[in-house]
Order: sequence, then structure tokens, then C-alpha cells
Amino acid sequence: RLGVPVIVTLHDTILLKKRARTPLWKRWAARSLMRDTARRAALVLAVSRSAAADLETDLGIPRAKLRVIPNGVPEAFLRDPDPDRVRQWRIRLGLPEKGYLLFVGNVKPHKNLESLFAAWTREPLRALRLPLVLAGVPEAAARRFRRRFPRETAERRLRILPRLSAEALQVVYRLATVSVHPSWAEGFGLTLLEAMACRTPVACSRIPAHEEVAAGAAVYFDPGDPVDIGRTIAEIVQRPSVSESMIRRGLERVHMFPWETAATAVMQAYREVLDAADER
Repeated sequence: RLGVPVIVTLHDTILLKKRARTPLWKRWAARSLMRDTARRAALVLAVSRSAAADLETDLGIPRAKLRVIPNGVPEAFLRDPDPDRVRQWRIRLGLPEKGYLLFVGNVKPHKNLESLFAAWTREPLRALRLPLVLAGVPEAAARRFRRRFPRETAERRLRILPRLSAEALQVVYRLATVSVHPSWAEGFGLTLLEAMACRTPVACSRIPAHEEVAAGAAVYFDPGDPVDIGRTIAEIVQRPSVSESMIRRGLERVHMFPWETAATAVMQAYREVLDAADER
């Protein structure tokens, strides 16, 4: 309407997926808004090939209008944190001293925390007695999660944290034994790369976005099978050679996603669209 070309980034179509449990009215509104936005745009940016495929399938966006530009990892996550700051944050956040399983993210249905909880309370993970740390959880959800476990478990082996600063989050990743990502669906998988940058092994659901981002630098499980989740995590915990190999491969993988590359690609997209508009 302003007579200028528009470029829009659509990260995913998760709201339209059954696993998201989105109310029908909200799903309809989201679909209409995204379709209308994409129709008006000269170019639609997607953060992964799998997200682009969903945008094409779920919203009917022509493939020729889509361009994939992956996200990047902040350089700060790759730097070694100051040991004194690590100790300060560990005490301040009440983090376990001898390692833990870590989940970072929101608590929406597609994140599939139900399967993670089920795996954590069953063999083989139950025998390992590793604490579980959840980061990024609103207080109302935290209270709900604590109530679902026996009091001793909730008090001694479950640590629930709110959204954290970048520095605090880096420490939480660094001290974790395994970073777990059980999502049913994602548009990208930034938390996988953040964990890898912080030298933490990654176990994640076998979904297209995760496989595209992590490739051979993660171990995969069936997100609908708590036993498989537990076995996969336990293998990392019990076999140091596996953990060390994953850390090494993770660092190699994460260097393939610098923000500078993403920024350059986005600028190039804007130049192309503006040049095309000038020619008209």
C-alpha cells in the first residue's frame, strides 16, 4: 500500500500443526495473516529448507518467492566464560554441581516436555539420577511442573529457571551434561547450535529442522517414545567417548552458522528486491 517492496521472514508454520494444539480460531487467523503477508511480499525469507517446505505446503507460497537464509550463533557463545563468573552464576541459579540434563525453550505443546518428563522418570535415566534443569519457563508453568513430581524429586532433582540473560544462559549450557531437545516441530533449532557452541552434547528429536541444522553433530531419538529418549541420553552420559566425539563434531558444525553470513545474505536479498523495483 505504501508503494515500496516488502521482504518478510516467516520462521515456521508451527501454529498450524496439530501438535501445537492451537485453537481453531487462532489457527485460522494465523493462516490468514501469514498468507496475506506472504502475498504482499516481494520475497519471503525462511530460516531453513524444512521451514521453506512447510511454508510452501501449508500456505501455498510459491517456491520461487522463498529464499532460505539460516540463523546464526552469537560469537559470545563460542568464547570461554570467566571461571569466576561461572561459579557465581552456578551458585546464584542453584545449578547442580555434578552435571544435569538441560532443556532450554518455551513450554508450548510442540516442545514436547511431556515425553521428556516421561523419559526422565523411567529407566534407564531414573537409575542415573541426573537432575533436570529447565530454562526459560514462566512461573505459572514452573508451579505446574513441580506439582506433577513427588516432593523430594521436585525439590532435589528438578531446577526450573525463568528466561535468562545471555551470560547466564551460556553458563547453564556449559555446565550441562546433555542438552535435550524433544520438539515435535521446529522451524530451525537455534538452541541446538547454542548448546554445541558451549561444548555441550546434543540429543534431539528426529525431525527435519533438527536433522538439517545438527546433521551428524547430534544424536537423535523418536520424540514419541520416552524409552528411546532415555536410551539415547543414557548412551551419551555413560560413554565418555560418545560425549567427547559429539562435543568435537558440535564445534565443527556450529562454525558453519556465523551471524555474519546470515546478515550478508539478508542484505543481498534487500539489494536484489530494491534493484528490481528500481527497474520497474
